Amino acid sequence: MILIDLFYMSVGRLWLTQAEEHPPVELSIAVDTDSETLVRMGETLLATKGGCLLCHKVTEQGNTRGPDLREVGARAATRVPDTTAEAYLTQSLIDPGAYVVKEFATADGATIMPPADKPPAELSPTELKALIAFLQSLGGK
Repeated sequence: MILIDLFYMSVGRLWLTQAEEHPPVELSIAVDTDSETLVRMGETLLATKGGCLLCHKVTEQGNTRGPDLREVGARAATRVPDTTAEAYLTQSLIDPGAYVVKEFATADGATIMPPADKPPAELSPTELKALIAFLQSLGGK
């Protein structure tokens, strides 16, 4: 019995692939972080921790529960008069009920999107900045 146990333990240890999970790399934005790096960080967050692609799409293929994010950088600059694209996107992520797109609202006009700085995404201020940079890059500056 011991020999059989040792045999199966050695097979599992020596020949089977072991999966390792590591915590996500902590994002840090410094004064000298270039915009291209910031955009890449935001793109990664959009597809992973942010969970945005569960409802939105950034390509022809994707989900349609929420607004299409293609060209959102350009649209954000024109949605609210005297508001920059960055301010609009920040407000939309932190308080999704502030600017609800009518076609994606619930029957009572509310939003289904949770705030990005609260669970389940729980993005830090640094992560929000990177995500906004990526969203701005989609058709905007």
